[in-house]
Amino acid sequence: NHDVGFLNYYGSALAFDVTHDDRYRQGALRAASRLEQLFNPQVELVSAWSGSGDDTIIDALMNLQIWWWASDKTGDAKWRELGRRNARRAAAWLVRQDGSVAQSVHYNPGDDRQLFTSSREQQLPLDNHVGKGDWVFRHTHQGYAADTTWARGVGWAVYGFAEASRATHDADGARHCRQ
Repeated sequence: NHDVGFLNYYGSALAFDVTHDDRYRQGALRAASRLEQLFNPQVELVSAWSGSGDDTIIDALMNLQIWWWASDKTGDAKWRELGRRNARRAAAWLVRQDGSVAQSVHYNPGDDRQLFTSSREQQLPLDNHVGKGDWVFRHTHQGYAADTTWARGVGWAVYGFAEASRATHDADGARHCRQ
């Protein structure tokens, strides 16, 4: 799932930086590749649970560091661009106009599905009349109510967007979410 990035960044990537042991480098690069498999170019987001998923969560921002690390270590700008694209889309879709943060956004992943899967594996039949790559609905399922802000999600957002700006030198994501 989407946690492959931060689990391996704080494990393998940082272990390589300290030890220079190639086993850790290879493990971190495998994690970056796995995270790429979860990236849907149609919506420019890492799917939360599977490559064919229809949602992402604010927590996924914590996983982007593995891409920036991979870009730095390999010289491949692809990783940095994937992270930048994900951060900008997350800013646009998960940060509300008032600056509060939604935990999750469900989208049309490109197949015009009418049945969405919630985080609790419940099937939600919804009329999906949006275009491929557009969002269908957003909510917070661990907060007080669907339209409230989840405190830990705000923490993920603050840290994740700060790291995105540091890694990409693209401060436009914060402005982008206000448009």
